Amino acid sequence: SLHAGLSALADRSNGPGGCEPPKTAFVYSGDGEDAAAAAEALYRSEPVARALFDRCDSVLRAEGGASLLDWMSGDSGPEQALNGPALYALQCALTALWSSVGVRPGAVAGFGAGELAAAHAAGVLDLEQGIRLAVAREAAKTAASGDDLDAALAGIAFRPPAIALVSGVTGRTLRSEEMPETACGLRHVGEPAAHDRSIRTLAEREVGAVVEIGPRGSVGPTIAAHWPDSDGAGVPVVLSGPGMSGRDDGDAGFVEAVARAYEAGLPVAFAGLFAGETRRRIPVPGYPFERRRYWVDSPKT
Repeated sequence: SLHAGLSALADRSNGPGGCEPPKTAFVYSGDGEDAAAAAEALYRSEPVARALFDRCDSVLRAEGGASLLDWMSGDSGPEQALNGPALYALQCALTALWSSVGVRPGAVAGFGAGELAAAHAAGVLDLEQGIRLAVAREAAKTAASGDDLDAALAGIAFRPPAIALVSGVTGRTLRSEEMPETACGLRHVGEPAAHDRSIRTLAEREVGAVVEIGPRGSVGPTIAAHWPDSDGAGVPVVLSGPGMSGRDDGDAGFVEAVARAYEAGLPVAFAGLFAGETRRRIPVPGYPFERRRYWVDSPKT
């Protein structure tokens, strides 16, 4: 099976070795329906993700809110629902996980609630600021006024994006003179996402690989439907990572995702697969094993 897999990889023209790595974009979906289950699975299996979830939980606890970790594990009631903060924490954890193996975006795009994590990935705001805004954004969806949102925005020093940040509402790359809260989707709660315009913007940036950041594999069909290429030849490869649909894949989920990224030609730092883990080398015999067969012959009839 190893030989077959390597042979298939060698036959692909876009495999690693000799080719320029494709320009990579991270796309953050706004669907947080399975965020809690996906986050809980990552928390148990990935040390890098676990550290980030702990930081987000500390912020919520310090402000007297519900525990993110309790909600992820199902130990809190529905009155403590944290869909928005859970999605934000999950997407930031996935971003950190990809970064730990050297896969980083040159552009990011976020839709709906995913715009907050995209803004964090672009360096517009730090992790703790983002989790506070995620709580305020969740409250703004049901509140009659934006007082909670205005209070959360007060005192936050937004920074210009360090990489291209595509707004999921306008579909354009954020300009430095635009208000950063526009990029976070904070003033557009409930407005429809501009999938077509955003994807055209990524196409104009000659993106060749898209990494989906979210709990569901919905970005691939959206990219295929809106990519401005009539025959589909220029549609980028779409990579989904661990956490899709709340599956409990353990370490295997991320290892498989990294393998797909390597096959797509992305530069991968494989040492990052063991981040936060303790491993040691064990010597094995250097001589060939003596192979003897001990089959019992069937009695002759």
